[in-house]
Amino acid sequence: MTEPSHTHRVFLGLVPDSASRQRLAMMARTLAGTAGEPRWVPSRNYHLTLRFFGHINLSRLTELKDALNPLFDSFETPLDSKVLDVRAFPSPPSRILACTMEGNHQLRCLAENARDASAGIAGEDRRAFKPHVTMARLKSPQRVCIAIADFTVRFNRLSLFQSHADCNGPRYEALAGTSV
Repeated sequence: MTEPSHTHRVFLGLVPDSASRQRLAMMARTLAGTAGEPRWVPSRNYHLTLRFFGHINLSRLTELKDALNPLFDSFETPLDSKVLDVRAFPSPPSRILACTMEGNHQLRCLAENARDASAGIAGEDRRAFKPHVTMARLKSPQRVCIAIADFTVRFNRLSLFQSHADCNGPRYEALAGTSV
């Protein structure tokens, strides 16, 4: 599917730090035999989506960036969230394999603040916030739930991303944000 040249497909996401990306990638390697012919997400693309905005016109994109600046300014410390499990997401059977994350207070507040900041600028995403990091896309829907040894992912960057369609999977470009 090609995106209209005058719009940008954007989302607000948290990026895991390098050590967390490496740990998630190691975990993905242990899941290599998962059913459904997984197409694994490259570790450079790991993120937790706080808010999906959809296709935004260029004129609205500048407005969205300005509206999100207070969130970027207030994100001063890394944010930690515990991995709960790896499962078909959002509910089985599904074509996404994701690490579900604990929906702690900080994550919920960031997601709510992003929703409030973008009201009237971006389309309304009515889906409930379910924190997760996508690990793979599956060729066929599966019923998967795998217990994971207790570990925490540290997110150290909050960014507004543009998603570019590519034959090798999506490529994400940071348009605005912060790094800790």
